[in-house]
Amino acid sequence: MVSTCSICLEKRSGTHFGAEACRGCATFFRKSVTMNMKYRCRGNNDCDITANNHSMCRACRYSKCLSMGMNVSNRPGNIRKPMSTPKKINLDQPETTSLLLEDLPPNFRDQVPILTKMKANYQKMVNARLEVYKEEGRSLRVPRALNYSESVEQGMKDVGLVADWISGCFEDFVKLTMEQKNILFRNFYPKFCLLEATFMSHIRRAPDKITLPSGDYIDMNCLD
Repeated sequence: MVSTCSICLEKRSGTHFGAEACRGCATFFRKSVTMNMKYRCRGNNDCDITANNHSMCRACRYSKCLSMGMNVSNRPGNIRKPMSTPKKINLDQPETTSLLLEDLPPNFRDQVPILTKMKANYQKMVNARLEVYKEEGRSLRVPRALNYSESVEQGMKDVGLVADWISGCFEDFVKLTMEQKNILFRNFYPKFCLLEATFMSHIRRAPDKITLPSGDYIDMNCLD
C-alpha cells in the first residue's frame, strides 16, 4: 500500500480523485478545477514539488496531479460547478469602485447611520485615489503588474488617504491623542488592506493576483 502522497510525497490520507494523495494536494486539485485556475511554470516544467519545498510551483504540482491520475470524473460529487460569471464591474470609474457598490437598505440607513457616512467618505477616498494614481497624459489608467518595491511605494501613498477616510467617519477618532491614533491605525490598516485587496481581486475574478487600490496588481505566479 502506498504510504505517501503520489504528488508531493507527504503522508497520504487516502484516494482522492483517483490518486493516492494527501489532503493538501487533494484540496489544491479541487480548488484548481473549481476555479478554473491557469498556472505558469517559471522554470522548465520540472520543478521540485516535494512537501518540504515551501516555494512549490503550482503549475508543476497541477501537472503532477494529472499525471498521477487525478480526474474530477473519479469523484463527481466532490467538485462544484464554477459560479456563474458575476455582473462586470468597471473599477476604473469612480462611481463603481466603492466596496459598498449598492445603496444600503432603508432599515440600515435608519438604524445604522454610520454605514451611510462610511459609504460617502469611502467614495471620496476612491475619487482621491483616481487623482493620486492618474497617469500623466492618459484619461484611463491601464492596470499593470508591480514588483515588491513598486507596491510598497504605492502603499505609502495610500496611508494618508485611508487615515483621512477614518477621520471623516469617526469623530471620536479625531479627538484622540496622536499616540492613541497611531496605535489604532497600526492595528487597523494591515487588516483593512488585506480585506480590500481580497475583495477587489474577487470581483475581478483574479484569485492569483493581489489587486491594489490603484488598480495595479501583484501577480502571485510571477513574484519579483
